[in-house]
Amino acid sequence: MLRQHLEMRAQAHAGLRSEPLGPLDVAVHYAYVLDTTAELSDRLATTLDASERARAARFHFAQDRTHYIAAHSLLRSCLSQIAGSRDWRFTIDRFGKPEIEPPIDEPPLRFSLSHSHGIVACAIARGFPVGIDVETVGYDLPFMEIARNYFSEREYEALLAIERTKRAESFHRIWTLKEALVKAIGLGLSLPLKEFSFDVDPPTLTISPHIDEDVAAWQVVAHAPTIRHHIALAIRRPQTCSLAVSWYEVKLSLLGAPSSEQVHQQPPD
Repeated sequence: MLRQHLEMRAQAHAGLRSEPLGPLDVAVHYAYVLDTTAELSDRLATTLDASERARAARFHFAQDRTHYIAAHSLLRSCLSQIAGSRDWRFTIDRFGKPEIEPPIDEPPLRFSLSHSHGIVACAIARGFPVGIDVETVGYDLPFMEIARNYFSEREYEALLAIERTKRAESFHRIWTLKEALVKAIGLGLSLPLKEFSFDVDPPTLTISPHIDEDVAAWQVVAHAPTIRHHIALAIRRPQTCSLAVSWYEVKLSLLGAPSSEQVHQQPPD
């Protein structure tokens, strides 16, 4: 009992949500990865199951392996903080969306996971679809070509209308919103990206009548923890009520450590 209490305190001081997750709450956790050492990555890998460790080992580049391990360790830590420590198992539906197997709690916990260069993020909610995407602004990316091929006409024209120096940031803000919605709907690449549009100030969704989705049912949120990182969240909310979204920056170095070590490292109150 004491060990469990210490672990819960330690996880909270690592940056994880310490409050219960209510039926209208969405918890978003994110963590920076670039300073992750090989020792820390190996320690985080011990929190994964055998299939996850096997997949991590197949990555050719160490950076990709580190991001995968960090993202999945973060997800497991967040789920355990919210629903209690468990032997978490996951399955993939026919569109490639991961789910908890078997479903946990009622309404069941739903999650979404994302990682980009230097950052990982996950979102957890109860009972309703949620999608998250995180991107790192890359100025060497052919983003205007990508926008021309995948953005709606409205989004592409809006991008052309702004200053060239601001286009990369605007592109990533739109792209994260689109990716988050695709993940939340859960239809994978079968959902045409040109059939819905986002305005970014504030994040506002418009959906083509060709898609069977009620725009009023969606809540979209954008967050930029740094000037280089953009996170977007899409939630199909129940009965069009407003959901409470909370953001938590997590210290990866305090995940997967022995509980006594984590408590020792906690900052003063």
